[in-house]
Order: sequence, then structure tokens, then C-alpha cells
Amino acid sequence: MTSRRAADDRRPGDRSGDGAAAEGLREHRHGDAVWITTPAFEAAGHALGLPDPAQVETLLALAPAPGPRGAGRAPTRVERLPGLHDPVHVRRVLHGGWLAPLWRGRIAGLGRVRDELAVTMRLRALGAPVPVPAFAVARRSGALWRAAVCTVHVDGAVDAIRLLGSAPAPDAVADAARAAGEAVRRLHDLGLRHADLHLGNLLLRADPGGWRAWVIDLDGA
Repeated sequence: MTSRRAADDRRPGDRSGDGAAAEGLREHRHGDAVWITTPAFEAAGHALGLPDPAQVETLLALAPAPGPRGAGRAPTRVERLPGLHDPVHVRRVLHGGWLAPLWRGRIAGLGRVRDELAVTMRLRALGAPVPVPAFAVARRSGALWRAAVCTVHVDGAVDAIRLLGSAPAPDAVADAARAAGEAVRRLHDLGLRHADLHLGNLLLRADPGGWRAWVIDLDGA
């Protein structure tokens, strides 16, 4: 197993450079498998066996396991890790748009993955309403990659599409919308540009003190 910055997987448009290293991310390789982790989750990842290719492949499995799911195009599931109280939310990183089927679940490079972790770490440090970033895994598939990003699961939260589908009371809708607007405003004030902001990327939860909101899926942000 090696632990080093990767330079051989960059493609035109890969903006990772040395920015990920500057954000404190740590990158480990084992054969064609890559594990990019935040420092707080390195011990748990090692306990899980990462970056062993078999463990990476388990996290990359496309079939969603039982558990809360978002409404977006990417398969997701909730996974418990050794030594961690909170489970992580695993989300495959996929290309969108009309040409998405041609990519067959693969991406051109790991720049988006590194950038998402780095951006989320930076926002969390500023107190922004985003999930806690954990790590990402990837495996080379010819010239392309399959990848997944893991964040700490926000227990009890649902995306805005699912919330509206549950026919909530008008007052609940108004309070949830207010919380979502405040969360988005906070991120915009911090300079975030979200490349794919829609109802499926807003998590909402009714807490005793009122509604809370988180903005998720920051790849491309």
C-alpha cells in the first residue's frame, strides 16, 4: 500500500492540483484502488480495510442498500463503519446530462472527488450547513474511474422532494422553506457556487427548536 499525492490520473479539466493536499486530505493507494480521506476518518477507514480493492468495491456497489435515499440520479446508501458512532452516507459520483449513459457510471478523473471533500471541509470549518465530510473511494476502470463520496449521515433528515411528497401541513412547509432559504443564503454569503442546487440536494429535519436544513452533493461546487 502507498500513501502519496496522485498525479497520474489527471485529465484536462481536473482542477485538483495540490489544493486537496493543502486542505489536509490524505490519499492512499492499493493497486488500482484509491482512498482519499479526511484526517478524522483515517483510523476508521484503516479499520474497515481501506484501501483494499475488495473493500473499495463494496462501497462502490451500485445497488442501493436499505436506508434513506436522496431523489437524485446517483445511487446512495447508509453504511456503518468500525469505530464510528454515526454511519456514513455513500453516494456514487456520476456524470450528468444527456451523455451520462455513455459514461456507464464512470468519471474522467478524481479532481471532482478531491474538490468536493476539500470544499466541504472548508465550509464545515466556517460553520456552514453542510454534512461532515468523511472520505472518498475510487477504482480505476481502464482510462476512467468509478468513485463514491462518503459524508456523515444526517439522521432523521429527508430531502425536500420527499418532504413535500409526504403532504406536510402548510405551516411546516413554510418553516422548512425558511430554513432552506437561510441555509442557501449562508452558503452564498461564504462564496459557494453550487453546480446542481435543487430540491433533492436540500436536507430538512424538524428539530425541537425548529426546522434545520443542510445543502448536500457539492461535487462541482
